[in-house]
Amino acid sequence: MANGRDLVHEVSLSVAVGDRLAIIGPNGAGKTTLLRMLSGMLRPSSGEVKLGGRRLERISAAERALHIAVVGQTDQPDPRLAVIDYVELGRVPHAGRRRRSDERDIVVDALRRTGLLPLLGRTIGSLSGGERQRAQLARAIAQEPRILFLDEPTNHLDPRARGELLELVAGFGMTVIAVLHDLALVAPFATRVAVMNNARLQAFAAPREALTQQLIHQIFGVDVFRLRHPTEDRELTVFEVPNRAAPPSWKTELADITVKVGDRKGTRVFLYDSGEDKPFTAGRFAIPSAMISAAGGDNIMADMDTSWGNTDWETVASRNPQFLILLDYQDGGGYKKLLDFLIAHPAMKETDAVKNERFVALRYAELTPGPANIEAIDKIAKAMHPEAF
Repeated sequence: MANGRDLVHEVSLSVAVGDRLAIIGPNGAGKTTLLRMLSGMLRPSSGEVKLGGRRLERISAAERALHIAVVGQTDQPDPRLAVIDYVELGRVPHAGRRRRSDERDIVVDALRRTGLLPLLGRTIGSLSGGERQRAQLARAIAQEPRILFLDEPTNHLDPRARGELLELVAGFGMTVIAVLHDLALVAPFATRVAVMNNARLQAFAAPREALTQQLIHQIFGVDVFRLRHPTEDRELTVFEVPNRAAPPSWKTELADITVKVGDRKGTRVFLYDSGEDKPFTAGRFAIPSAMISAAGGDNIMADMDTSWGNTDWETVASRNPQFLILLDYQDGGGYKKLLDFLIAHPAMKETDAVKNERFVALRYAELTPGPANIEAIDKIAKAMHPEAF
């Protein structure tokens, strides 16, 4: 409960051994709050959570750590840690229970299962976004939990990496409870789906029964189609935004921005999401590319034939961006941490954008498809072309 309002209300469900439960719902539906209560990170104001028939709040934190591992969306490992040392932290709850050689074997096996053995000596800070997610998974499975909790594990990954990550998790053969925001990933991954909306559980069933046309349209405003795969013996679940006219206010706002920007085009823009060794950014097929164009700029990484991905600082600096979009992850130090890094970077500090500190900070929600996009375009345009406003 927060400010007198229930964040999760009258939810009842059970998860069997080996289940992979996907918790889905729109922003503010209570997904993460539910996951945190199920994992013991939050205590419900009423009701109870049980693990193996025992009330979770009566199990000590030390004992819970033997059974539960959590990979959160805001986890920020020390970037100086070697991958193998970070994964070894998963063995802390088991300290003193096994021989040292056995402990190291478990860590090495976790690295092998996540494909990170070749990177065991690398630092966390040098990994790509997908590699960091796999390192967090390796740390979690090294913990040997009965249940693995994942809070939006595919955030900031390109489409192929999202599918590969969940395929990897499914192959672990353990009980998994995951908050997912990409509906297209749910059916291939989950054995059960919990649909949340307005703090309440709207459906709890197998994917086909939970992802009904009526319910998904009602909650997410998208249509669901089930089609036979053209070359494989399986069914495809396709989600599509209905092709209806945009509200007049939406059109009016975008048209107003376009008129004010006028012929002010071509400002070189670099979007910096995360990553110090290899920056994670938006490519040709990411929503921000279209948003940058609408605001009167050019995404300098639009030649990346992907949605989101990693590049290198030499390439970015050689294209001399004139304006920056910085992702404002408050739990990760916010945009100021990114800006400080760029100011200190030997190549990037010489670019026009960094020298003149021309940037705008945006939240992740403003750069994913949704109503916040127009507001974000307005912010970009005003920061990039203040004289037009």
